[in-house]
Amino acid sequence: MGKKEEQSRKLFSGFAKFYDWHPFTPWLRWLQKKTIERIRGKDIKILDIGCGTGYALQKLHERFPKAELHGIDFSPEMLAIAKKRMGKNARLRMGVVQSLPYNANSFDYVICTEAFHHFEQQEKSLKEMKRVCRKNGFVIVSEPEFLFPSVNRLMERIEPGNAGMHTPGEMKSLFEDVGLKVACQKRVGILAVLTEGRKI
Repeated sequence: MGKKEEQSRKLFSGFAKFYDWHPFTPWLRWLQKKTIERIRGKDIKILDIGCGTGYALQKLHERFPKAELHGIDFSPEMLAIAKKRMGKNARLRMGVVQSLPYNANSFDYVICTEAFHHFEQQEKSLKEMKRVCRKNGFVIVSEPEFLFPSVNRLMERIEPGNAGMHTPGEMKSLFEDVGLKVACQKRVGILAVLTEGRKI
């Protein structure tokens, strides 16, 4: 785990018990719901990377009760809350995205909402997300994006653990560089971009 990720782990572990109530929670929940709207199917297998306190997994279970749900996070404090929330409805593990503890070709969907900018080795992270995704499955990354690169750079400097933000074009190129075909990219509201890539 790199320096930025260790900063992020300490940050999220420190306020895990308050995470579901902080001022940005409504925006995050809305972005998670918009990400989940991209998912199709019934008997599907889904991995939520950076699952935090398990809110997205809870919504996934409500929408896809037959789906097999998995979540991974690097904060034990966040996972403890997620386990209470999900019970037996999701399989949760602690780990880092650069070395996912799952076999190749395991999931129909791999999602990551508002966490990617906390990963230091972003290309390697995306390659891992692709690796565990099944052929013709999808990797969906939803990230804050502030319209102007200068604002993104400012956020990288002032937000603890921010390892790098991307314009839509930069994110599209990153997906293509690791071999994911961009099936959808759209702005979600004003301050976020969803990028969906298919493993071919």
